[in-house]
Amino acid sequence: MKTILRIRLLRGALAAALLVLGAPAAQAGPWTQNLGGFYVKLDQGFFLADSYVDASGRVIKGADFLGSTTSLYGEVGLWNGLHLQAYVPYSVSKNTFGDGGSFLNAGGGDLLLAVQYSPTLTTAWRLAGRLELKVPLYDVGGIDGPLAPQFPAFGDGQLDVTFWLSGGYGFQKIPLY
Repeated sequence: MKTILRIRLLRGALAAALLVLGAPAAQAGPWTQNLGGFYVKLDQGFFLADSYVDASGRVIKGADFLGSTTSLYGEVGLWNGLHLQAYVPYSVSKNTFGDGGSFLNAGGGDLLLAVQYSPTLTTAWRLAGRLELKVPLYDVGGIDGPLAPQFPAFGDGQLDVTFWLSGGYGFQKIPLY
């Protein structure tokens, strides 16, 4: 039995190593799109939990939570070393209680808009500064009535401004960063 487990662990480690070493060069973090460059991604994510957070921020136990978010993410180069980013999510969430009652909420999530700048470096090192704005596409108090706390919330409903500073290194001979 131990031998079979060791073989499976070894196969898993080998598969993970091949995925990492076989990956193409990536665009991420401080790797900023230049003029005319772009990156677009359509994504689908799911989240399951045995509790949920209500609109006031309290964790509520005794309910199963299912969340599904479809999002579009994009970067477009505005100038060399300067790009615009956008993340646009649409969420469908459902709370199911032990008595069989369920509550569904669907709509926009937290929109993220950002502008990112990277100075031109001649080495494999990259640096970037990003100013990001989070705008809720929902109203936390939009569901009212006595059963309102049983509906899942999409976020805290506040406007946020965040400054990010990121750095990275891209290896020249192998596709890792």
